[in-house]
Amino acid sequence: MRKTGRDGFRYSYIGVSYTLRADKYTAHYYYRKLGPKPPTSFKTKRIHLGCFDYAANAAKAYDEYLIEIGDHITLLHFANESEYLHALEEEKNIYQKNSKAKQPTYNSYGKSL
Repeated sequence: MRKTGRDGFRYSYIGVSYTLRADKYTAHYYYRKLGPKPPTSFKTKRIHLGCFDYAANAAKAYDEYLIEIGDHITLLHFANESEYLHALEEEKNIYQKNSKAKQPTYNSYGKSL
């Protein structure tokens, strides 16, 4: 599922969400813990991994946490450091293009058009 972040940036990183109020991307990890009444009772726990300016940085934090706990290594977003750097550069370029396009234009009286 693709999600929409800042300036319409589209991303599909698992464990990453965009917070409009803070204008940041947050990384979080969910896990299921067996509840008090097995076998069908589960409690979902959420671990907050931090807030980041870019979705790629949040996805990298999620990957590092998966490696740290040794869980679901096959679900990493980036296979190596160069993939991460490439994704980060692409995201920064998109934000730079969008921020230049949104600069207001003024008429001869100094009012925004």
